[in-house]
Amino acid sequence: FFFEFTMGTASWPAMLLLAVALLRPCHAQAQITSWSFDTFLSTNVVPPISTISTRTGYFVELLDENTGDLQVEIVATGLQGAVTNVTMHCDPNPSTYCGFGSNCGVCLDLGALAGSLTLPLAVSANVPGPVATQLRAGNFYFLIGTTAFPGGELRGQGNQQYINAPTHRAVLASPTSPYMAHAFLTANTIPVNPDVNVKVRHTVPSTETQSIGYFIGAYNSTSTAATWSNLFFGSDYKAETNTQFLPEPWAQLNAFNVSLKIQTNSGAQNTIEGQVYPIDIAVVEQPPQPGHMDVAVHPPNGRGYAMGRLTVVAALLGASSSNEIWVTVPEGYTLNSGGATQAIYPVGVYPPTSVNTTGRTVELRWDMASPVFWGPSRFHVTLTNVGLSNACEPQEYSVRPASCVTQDVLGAGVLFRRVCTPGTGAAVLTATPATGAPQGCSPHGCGGGKYLYTS
Repeated sequence: FFFEFTMGTASWPAMLLLAVALLRPCHAQAQITSWSFDTFLSTNVVPPISTISTRTGYFVELLDENTGDLQVEIVATGLQGAVTNVTMHCDPNPSTYCGFGSNCGVCLDLGALAGSLTLPLAVSANVPGPVATQLRAGNFYFLIGTTAFPGGELRGQGNQQYINAPTHRAVLASPTSPYMAHAFLTANTIPVNPDVNVKVRHTVPSTETQSIGYFIGAYNSTSTAATWSNLFFGSDYKAETNTQFLPEPWAQLNAFNVSLKIQTNSGAQNTIEGQVYPIDIAVVEQPPQPGHMDVAVHPPNGRGYAMGRLTVVAALLGASSSNEIWVTVPEGYTLNSGGATQAIYPVGVYPPTSVNTTGRTVELRWDMASPVFWGPSRFHVTLTNVGLSNACEPQEYSVRPASCVTQDVLGAGVLFRRVCTPGTGAAVLTATPATGAPQGCSPHGCGGGKYLYTS
């Protein structure tokens, strides 16, 4: 905390009320009330610049109009210069037109908020009411400026939607491919028409795109052997369709049981695929390499949030014979916050038989000797009811496998103990940047206190 005291006329009760207001958690979990998801084009820039087939990108904008919570993701490739600015443009004056063919001032500097100009870029922010109003009206655009085109090399025009807010999402990527894609899915539960609307934006040129498909099953290292069904093939860099993941799409999606893939003409090295996630959990966008792990926090800017979620992804080494996995969260995080911590949407492992918590450790237990993994020792799980830290600094997480047996102490079936041998291949993460920590830190920002008194 930073305190700046100047004695004044304010009463102590008033100052205490101020302190309570300043120390509340910043945000509750955001609810998407409107959103925009579209492509970047060089021809949208004013004045327009020439088109290059490899220069493209897309943006994601998710808004909670009730709180002003905004999430933005920017993806671009094939730029002709180094990125100099990534900005959102709008005008609080509703009579100012910021649509196609017009330029408006900057209302949000995304690069400054992210502290980086490296793409892809993800930002969470809280915007004032007039800005939220312009976003809802679709009267905004995103601009990427570069050293080659300081006035803008790519522009994405806002196209806000108020209905069919996404229920699920997927990020398609590969460590060996320069391409990337996002997919948003909206599943309905109407029995007579249980379909799923799928929207995809990607950076794969049309000359490289062979097919866009799905399969019923979780994405893992054996997914290339799965039977893929062709989903659709749309226009350049985007595609949309309604489909059915039989026998029941909603159940399949909520069972975390659908994967998407873009197959390229140049083969496996450029093919990208990813798992479909429920929208209300954090997404780890790149699968970790063997011996590594990653963590994402939801809500992203929920410092001190009592009922947060942690998504943990780990690629362990030599853990295939283990029947327990212990996930330890950093100091400042609490388990069983607002309810019992559960492990949901497991991928790469069978659903655990039980979940136990000891201090800051979640013990995932399987009542089987082995194996608990489908294939190689890679798994993905989301932990619920986690009290998030008020700190934004990178902190240490660990994932440790163990092989455990239950022993009958007296041989009479009345007293048992579980004996565990630590497994090999533990993964430890101190995230940089701090993907496993809430965002939004600033010297006097959310969660901090600055008190002003006059003599």
